[in-house]
Amino acid sequence: AAAARGQLLVEAQLLVGPGQRGRDRCAVTAATDRPRSAVRVLGELFRTEPRPDPHPLYQELHARGSSFRSPLGTVYVSGYAACRDALRQPGLHVEDRPLRRRARSVGDGELSPFYDSILFLNGDAHRRVRSVVQSLFTPRALARLEDRLRSFARDLLRELAARPSGAFDAYEDFAWPVQLNSLAALLGVPRPAVAHVRGLMPDLVVLGTPRMWSDDAWRRRAAAASDRLVAFLESLAREADRCAPDGLVRVLVGEQRAGRLARHDLVATLSAVVVAGVETTVGLLANATAAILRQPAVAAAVAAGPLDDRAVDELVRIGTPIHLVDRWVRGGAEVAGAALPDGAHVVLLLGAANRDPAVFPEPDAIDLGRTGPALGFGGGVHYCLGAPLARLHVRIAVPELFAAFPGLRADGPPVLGPHLNPHGYWSVPVRFRP
Repeated sequence: AAAARGQLLVEAQLLVGPGQRGRDRCAVTAATDRPRSAVRVLGELFRTEPRPDPHPLYQELHARGSSFRSPLGTVYVSGYAACRDALRQPGLHVEDRPLRRRARSVGDGELSPFYDSILFLNGDAHRRVRSVVQSLFTPRALARLEDRLRSFARDLLRELAARPSGAFDAYEDFAWPVQLNSLAALLGVPRPAVAHVRGLMPDLVVLGTPRMWSDDAWRRRAAAASDRLVAFLESLAREADRCAPDGLVRVLVGEQRAGRLARHDLVATLSAVVVAGVETTVGLLANATAAILRQPAVAAAVAAGPLDDRAVDELVRIGTPIHLVDRWVRGGAEVAGAALPDGAHVVLLLGAANRDPAVFPEPDAIDLGRTGPALGFGGGVHYCLGAPLARLHVRIAVPELFAAFPGLRADGPPVLGPHLNPHGYWSVPVRFRP
């Protein structure tokens, strides 16, 4: 499905639902004497070389409607309300069949654990694994992680403040160390044990992108990185008795020993935590930091802290790295006012939904008092399990950064990573003194 997305975009045309006919219809033609059509905007959005800033493109989509469909049936949803409702639709499922078959057919490394993980499970299988993992994100568990997160962030910022250059990269030197510290705490292992994950992540993140199925070179690198990750996770499982008793490794191994979790599911779950959780949290911190730097008044307010739930929601909205999710219709469903048949493919453009001006006036600006939850963590039964931990990072780490360096400013433009999803900066240079 991901490999076909570019072809589908070429044929995309506005999905006309109830209340949209005529007024919002956008015909696809080769005409050049009028504003470019939705198909051209979508084509630009999914362009890979060079990777465009998607946010201006989202505003073009909002001006043309809230949902689009190709003649082959794929539906692209960009409006906030339509995305929110679709995420809650019981008739929409994550795909759990073609990806598994494809993962086992490429012949390049140990890919199947990730594609067999909770990210690609539905129904009872999804509920069974989710019930085990969610015990790690209770208020009590997060309170333990909060103390460690705050202490580590402060120690790290003191080290950065001692740099003679007066500058650092908020992505590489702050967001990444903070997240690796939290990953170690979550797994229940010493911090040095996860240091090598940083080097694997640029290739691992490809597992969730269209490049995985359309580019042989990217796929081979992802497969090799996946091999190394699986070997690492297997070693953790074998040595589980040396891990912290309240860490994820020990908890999952306990479930396996009790006969409630298969070994393959154990490794698949750990793989999902690393692949889907690490880069997204790093990206959220980096994206939020870059956005705050553009608004000095917001930077001062963040530094003053603490951030309430509304402020955290707003920084998630502005900085979310999850810009799209795929869903598949089972048994028929209604999306954006249109009846879709069994097997239809739906792409929810959450990055666009979070910048919908109908819901968020001045959508590209940060308003810490804004109401209305973002869709940065999805919704429905597949709402992100790690959302409480990601929100904790925003609430603790971001204010600590700006409080440590009053007057922190950009030291050059941030550099976008190569993917639309996860979307984020891979460099955010900052300066804290002249």
